[in-house]
Amino acid sequence: MLALHKNATTAPATRLALQQASGTDRERAQQYGIGGVDTVRKWRRRSTVQDASHTAHRLQTTLNAAQEELVIYLRTRRKAAPFKIRIILTDNGKEFTDWLFGSRSASR
Repeated sequence: MLALHKNATTAPATRLALQQASGTDRERAQQYGIGGVDTVRKWRRRSTVQDASHTAHRLQTTLNAAQEELVIYLRTRRKAAPFKIRIILTDNGKEFTDWLFGSRSASR
């Protein structure tokens, strides 16, 4: 089964044809029945016909100076994974201190 992004407007065969076609982007959009010239441009620029990742490339949170310092410190430690850093920032460090000092009430 072909796995496409749920909002994909073109299939890999169409994307390949767009990449190999000559002519203007507007002509290719009309030829393949694609509503937006931007879609044609996007696929002509790419070197692959596979959907790109839709994962955020930037943290969607603004950190204050103390939080940023804490994140940098934790990232330098061996077992500090990103999901734990998020928890530390959202529970004011309670889970981290419970883990660090061996509290039996730590839930994770």
